[in-house]
Amino acid sequence: MHIDYDAYANLSPLRKVNVLDQLNDENIAELVTTHWKRFLEANRARMSEEQVRVLEKSRIRIELHFGAFKNSGEIRNPIARILAITRPKAIDEELRAALCDVATLPPAELRSRRPDLPELPGRFYDGMPEDFWSFASDEDVPLAASRAYAITGPRRKAAAPPPPAPPC
Repeated sequence: MHIDYDAYANLSPLRKVNVLDQLNDENIAELVTTHWKRFLEANRARMSEEQVRVLEKSRIRIELHFGAFKNSGEIRNPIARILAITRPKAIDEELRAALCDVATLPPAELRSRRPDLPELPGRFYDGMPEDFWSFASDEDVPLAASRAYAITGPRRKAAAPPPPAPPC
């Protein structure tokens, strides 16, 4: 499924949640960056230079995060490729902690802190290479782990507000 920003913006809040769950990551990235750009266009005149600078910086970070692997050709590193484009078989805190460590720790520290790491991703992702450490130092792996960590997090579900209380 694909939806453009204007069509998405016109959906009801409950419908937006359902549609968002059906979109691929590339379409979500497109929606988020379009939203930030339009917000800045609409509000730039009433914001200070500092506010605009902070929001521009945040927008760029979001675009880099979402666009890390978008249309960039093949991801050569097998670990990064699997983490970037495959959803895990299951999600638990052990997986999320491992993805966070892969995303944030330098390879040498990662190896000393998490010697069990080579076996863990294979339980959650099909096709994970056995020689994990030979691929783990590639710069694409932390980017892919960061993305995988973000998409395995809990999603907030919108709910309808409770009905109003009857008058006394």
